[in-house]
Amino acid sequence: MFDWRRQKVLDECRWTPGVGRLRYIEARTFADTETAVNELTSNTYQEGDLSDLDVDDWLHHRGRFVRPTDSRLRKEECSIRLLICERFGFHPLEFGLSKASLRAIEDEFGLPVEMLPFFKFNGGSHSYHFRPSAPHDQTPEQLGKPEVSRLSYSRRVANYGLCVTHSFKTRVTFGFMFGWNMINDENWKRCMNTERPRHLEPHGPRISELIKSAISHWRHPLLLPVILLEDHVYNADRYKGFDLSPRTINLERQLGATKAGRNVGSSKSLDFGALSRNMTAKKRFEIMTDINTTVTDVVTFTSNLKWDNRYCQFLRDLSKDIREFTESTQGREPKLENTIETLATLVASTSEHGEAMKARLDIQLNVLYNLVAQVDSNVSSTIAATTGLDSVAMKALAFVTTLFLPPTFIATLFSMSMFDWQTDGKAHSSNLDEGTKIVSRRFWIYWAISVPLTIAVLLTWRTWYHREKNHYRQKYPHVRLDSTAPDIGSNGFNRLPKMMRKREISEDVEVN
Repeated sequence: MFDWRRQKVLDECRWTPGVGRLRYIEARTFADTETAVNELTSNTYQEGDLSDLDVDDWLHHRGRFVRPTDSRLRKEECSIRLLICERFGFHPLEFGLSKASLRAIEDEFGLPVEMLPFFKFNGGSHSYHFRPSAPHDQTPEQLGKPEVSRLSYSRRVANYGLCVTHSFKTRVTFGFMFGWNMINDENWKRCMNTERPRHLEPHGPRISELIKSAISHWRHPLLLPVILLEDHVYNADRYKGFDLSPRTINLERQLGATKAGRNVGSSKSLDFGALSRNMTAKKRFEIMTDINTTVTDVVTFTSNLKWDNRYCQFLRDLSKDIREFTESTQGREPKLENTIETLATLVASTSEHGEAMKARLDIQLNVLYNLVAQVDSNVSSTIAATTGLDSVAMKALAFVTTLFLPPTFIATLFSMSMFDWQTDGKAHSSNLDEGTKIVSRRFWIYWAISVPLTIAVLLTWRTWYHREKNHYRQKYPHVRLDSTAPDIGSNGFNRLPKMMRKREISEDVEVN
């Protein structure tokens, strides 16, 4: 199954060999009583940069990679051969070596076919299998362990993979490590187009130092996987301390509602008025974005630590399975197992700290929501007060208009030409053709036009009002537009005493 997947991933990969993209580490121990156990010499430890053209010579110890010989050294007991390769592309995978070199490494190291699919998966996986030396031999010849680290934060913590094989007969451990930020800053800038965060160190030099400091464990098949875990936990703790924790504290200080932890000594008191004035829509969006971004980072961080916890259990189980094959070289004292337990404790502690940060950020998010609600409530109160003042002014205008409307209507009506107020003077005039009526006989025309026109205006307003009312009902279905009063007719009044009696009985029950 994995043969087909491996070939598919191999065809999709990109190959960009160059300078500073490969590094090798070799460590050896000898059955030598004259050499101190913790002493590093050119015979016991070598490391350096490797070009793609030198890979084949390094694999077969040719040219400048010929092992030095010393007559004082006895038989070689074990050795570690680790090749570190920089990663440049995410999808598809981009290796800092050629395709031919990778195939040569797979053949020489005996790496399992699951390696490339695991690197492609990039989601956190681990497995192992034994390969017997003969069909009926109970002692396994080789232990194959393809592993890929879980963290997908290539810019924050670590994203690398390790594939290891170990022979229990020759006691030789081969390892191929592939990932981001492995060797130097130049590769980081080329891949990320940004400066490397100050808390994140290149993994290659630190892994080299860890190997140098663990000479007594060079014989153990699980040394490289444990080193991978230790580097992973170390960078996770630095990411938490240098990035996540300061961002959380900064958000708490911005809102100013938390006076605990490192903020307990803050002399700045919460000025709700100033905070409300400065809490513009843009500012609220920025703070909410920062909180949600930090919460997302913390959630991903804690989920990655859960993989570390599973990986610790995986190493525990594997250590038990191979203990009978390593007692001859490691003794019965489980020193490396103690390191695994210590790392498991650190993983649990870091994970709990991450969960605590998430809870703190949830509190700040609730504080922000409450603050926004209070700010909106104050705005609504201001609008309500302003509306009330406008309503008083409109009531005053309506009262004055109502007061002067009847006299104005009468004055306008009597000033029409339909009325002739000079009739008394004309009655004493000598001209007999002049009439004596004050109201014109065509006065009915005024009512015949004004009354239908008024009715037409009222009907038009009523139609428009119902149309707008239906529109707002559809737009705001949860708002009740009809302020209908309760029925307080005869039946209503008859029901009131019963309701009051029920209420009194319920109150008595509550008191009793």
